[in-house]
Amino acid sequence: MDNILIPITFILFQFGIFIINFYYFSKKLFHPSILFSLLWTIIVLMQFLVSKFVLTELYPISFETYLFVSLATLAFSLGAAYINHQLKNVIEQHSIKEKSAHQIGVFYRLFFTAIVLVGLPFYLKSIFNIYKGSNLDNIFIGIRSELIYGELDIGPTKYLVSFSIVTFAINYFVFLQTRTMQNRLILLLSFTIAMVYTVFYTGRTSLFMILAIYLGINNFMNNKNFIKKVVLMMLFFTILFSIVGIIYEKGGSAENGLSNNISSSFEYTSLYLVSPLNAMDFKHNQGEISDYSGNNTLGFFVKLAENIHLLPKSKAKDIADEYVFIPYPTNVYTIFRAYIQDFGKGYALFIMMILGALQSFLYLKAANTKSLRYVLYYSFLLFPLMLSFFRDHYFTVFSSWLKIVIYVEVFLFLNKHLPNPLGVKSTSILDSKKIA
Repeated sequence: MDNILIPITFILFQFGIFIINFYYFSKKLFHPSILFSLLWTIIVLMQFLVSKFVLTELYPISFETYLFVSLATLAFSLGAAYINHQLKNVIEQHSIKEKSAHQIGVFYRLFFTAIVLVGLPFYLKSIFNIYKGSNLDNIFIGIRSELIYGELDIGPTKYLVSFSIVTFAINYFVFLQTRTMQNRLILLLSFTIAMVYTVFYTGRTSLFMILAIYLGINNFMNNKNFIKKVVLMMLFFTILFSIVGIIYEKGGSAENGLSNNISSSFEYTSLYLVSPLNAMDFKHNQGEISDYSGNNTLGFFVKLAENIHLLPKSKAKDIADEYVFIPYPTNVYTIFRAYIQDFGKGYALFIMMILGALQSFLYLKAANTKSLRYVLYYSFLLFPLMLSFFRDHYFTVFSSWLKIVIYVEVFLFLNKHLPNPLGVKSTSILDSKKIA
């Protein structure tokens, strides 16, 4: 009875946090705090259902882990609530100055698209060389294995992966402002290029970035029938996620029949959703202690300090974490473990509060300005939020976020300060209102 009472209690507690967030933040479903609390309500519920009816050998989650997840959700919500309470009016007033015309010229969008298109053959050549070095039959498995566990590297063309995603996001933003055939064709080209880059580089996880861009930009730029679009997109995403999983032989295989692949994909997806929470709990039950190194979440700053001789050189952290058996094998531990490893649970809760504040700030800026900068940054940060059940994609990949910020700011600088040879071909919604 106790084994059922504990998870049900925390499921209801998580749901209560979600309801409070939902009404406090004016029922704006895509407010980060509402999304975060909803996500973890679903994960805790899924863990209970999957352990009872699908993967019945899963180890039970301890009271301490349930409690920490609830406290982390509260911390994220408190950070968001602070921004909403203290800075909402300030942000709204300041944003009036930023509601000036957002004219985005076609030339620099074509320029960015041309860069990723020209670089694609060189990227694919580097990818194929990595595949040859893996000595595996499946090209996708070979590439992924070599990139994670091998010594080969893609080279400079790997920077085009995030560049292609930024290019797609910019073109999608403009398309939703002005639905011309020209913008549609540019969007279709940039989307295809981005999909090729991401699928070959990191497999299925990168698909969440495409999903985040779609949901985030639509939320602000095209919210007519938004819920219907979200449902249809999630259905399409689930199918695509499963197909890519079969390609990577994760939850299926091209050699198996449809019914076998559906069954395997369902079980693997269930494990994908709930195993990180079990793995974090497993480490907690083993008595894992913090190492106070900062290598897990502050690795970028640690390496920077080492390179300028402020800190002694340390051993590089492995890209992939070690596997544990719960009893199913897994090596992902939710967003929380990396922060706990570094400086303990207090540090993890503090970071959750900071992230809640940051994403709430970006949400308010995007909602009030509808500007390219803030809509993109809000949308990009939906990616680590949606994957918080899986592992941390905030501070542990800080250098990746730095690259994305540089790409966005370079585009904005070029578009604002340099001449546009082709003129401004796309006019924003705000400009159209001014003209009217």
